[in-house]
Amino acid sequence: MTHEEATQKFKRCRDKTNGYRLGNNTRLQQRGRAFAVRYYDTDVVMIRPDNTYRLNSDKWYTVTTKERINRFSPCRLSQTHGMWHINSVPYTDRMLIDSGGNPIHLPSYTIDDVWKIKWRVDKLFSKFVKHIAKAAKYQDIGQWSSYGPRKTPSHTSRSHLAQLWDTILVETSMINGKWGSDSDHLFKWIYFSVHNAGWRNKQLVFNMIRCDLMNGKDSRFMLDGLRILARRRKQHIVNMILAGELSDGTV
Repeated sequence: MTHEEATQKFKRCRDKTNGYRLGNNTRLQQRGRAFAVRYYDTDVVMIRPDNTYRLNSDKWYTVTTKERINRFSPCRLSQTHGMWHINSVPYTDRMLIDSGGNPIHLPSYTIDDVWKIKWRVDKLFSKFVKHIAKAAKYQDIGQWSSYGPRKTPSHTSRSHLAQLWDTILVETSMINGKWGSDSDHLFKWIYFSVHNAGWRNKQLVFNMIRCDLMNGKDSRFMLDGLRILARRRKQHIVNMILAGELSDGTV
């Protein structure tokens, strides 16, 4: 959508504050001389008067977010091995593209650099999940009510991601880990995984996990929950590493 097309569409809307409806949960709204394609609470595409475009997912790397960006901007955003890119250029939030869909300011890293970091993050997350599963066997993780007051951190929280990544780097670098002296630190990740997996009866699932662990069994629910927790956080950790906010784990 060009700036001229956006202008014509916006003129036809009755409620200028709410904007022009483009699709489900998607509206065209005015931002000064520019126009924003707003999906839910995120301006995924900013159409500027010079026909350049500012892209933004606000860390919601979903199929629909990508579809909205591709539909209302001239870029062709693709996904390979879980990573978004425009041709061979890694996608970053707030990147600027021209009317031909080409990034204007290229990042200092290539898509190959991103894939190398992602491969390492995937490997360490997988090792971390196996490490928790092994350490938790024959242990009692306690009652659900004892964890109830905890607040589950957002998967986009930088402080939470930094703490998770630090824990992964420390634990996966040790042969036996340090869980034995800090069981609460271990089991909070199990608690978070139950909350993140989307099961309706979380307490029931937690109790089933507890029973399996006390009997020394591998809990399918725990492993599934930990993998879901990991999947929703890996992309954000990769982005924080690329931004220099986190160590890549090689030093």
